[in-house]
Amino acid sequence: HPTFPGGKISLEVFLFEFEGDLYGSMLAVSFIKLLRTERKFPDAASLSRQQQQDVKLAKTLLTKDIMLKLQRI
Repeated sequence: HPTFPGGKISLEVFLFEFEGDLYGSMLAVSFIKLLRTERKFPDAASLSRQQQQDVKLAKTLLTKDIMLKLQRI
């Protein structure tokens, strides 16, 4: 957590269109593509803006991946 140092190492997963509490639950996570390398942001607002951009990019990449798989069927 370079922007908020001091915490233990963790993996944060963003689930599109999901509202609920999964804390303490076991999840299987697949890594498809690296969106960006880890970096420190000057403040929480900057981090939040980058996360919004990451979500847009991830949705675009996943949509393209799904369309490519459908074309192979």
